[in-house]
Amino acid sequence: MNGIVCLFVLAYLATVRRDRFLLYWTGAWALLVLRFIWGGIWPSPWPHLWLGAVDAFLRLTFAGCMLAGVEELRGRRVDPRLLFGAALLYAVFCASVAQYLPGEMGRILDLGAMIAILMVASWRLGGYTPLPVAERSVTAITLAAYAFLSAIMALVPEQSALLKPVFFASLPTQMCVGMGMFALFFRTSYEAELRAERQRGATLTAALQDFLPICMHCKSIRDEQQHWKTIEQYVADRSTVRFSHGLCPTCAQTHYGESLDGSAA
Repeated sequence: MNGIVCLFVLAYLATVRRDRFLLYWTGAWALLVLRFIWGGIWPSPWPHLWLGAVDAFLRLTFAGCMLAGVEELRGRRVDPRLLFGAALLYAVFCASVAQYLPGEMGRILDLGAMIAILMVASWRLGGYTPLPVAERSVTAITLAAYAFLSAIMALVPEQSALLKPVFFASLPTQMCVGMGMFALFFRTSYEAELRAERQRGATLTAALQDFLPICMHCKSIRDEQQHWKTIEQYVADRSTVRFSHGLCPTCAQTHYGESLDGSAA
């Protein structure tokens, strides 16, 4: 039930935002739910080789999507073809050698790979310093704990008394991982919106700095302290320019009715 709830919430967020890390994490939870359904239909030991390969593939792609989501969150692109191709090859290898290995050694191979991938994801997430310490630490620790509990639960026989405690211990870790993902999403979304708002503010400020409020009659300029100054004073306060006054031909004709050469209009 926890996995289904997390899947639907992540799927909704991924539909709204379409962030690549959200798409990978949604895929991870979808694979987790699918693996539980598959395990309910075909419980171990499997009567056919390909059934074991499918189970191993679902485990490995689940872990791979978790790691890919973390890498995407850190700004590194992950090719999904490489992810699913590597998982498929390793799953076929594990299922192929399982028939020649004693006991559960075949399953231990793919479970060990799943734990290793999830541990790397936990380490990469915990070391991503731009995120708040509490959110990334809790998510990373619970992800690592869920990896080990999930592997133990897969190896414990159904009649064992240890199965029920391990199962109920895995539920809160699974829920904490999902809640941690939601918290990380909202944190990254908030930070992205904050950066965009700051950028818009900086752009607007830079644009407004190119405008000078000037009086439409006397041509005085209003400075940053809201004081009105003549053009000469405004420019002199901000540069080494000094002004000397003269009379242009147009003004001489307009105001004095004569040209600069002394002839009357």
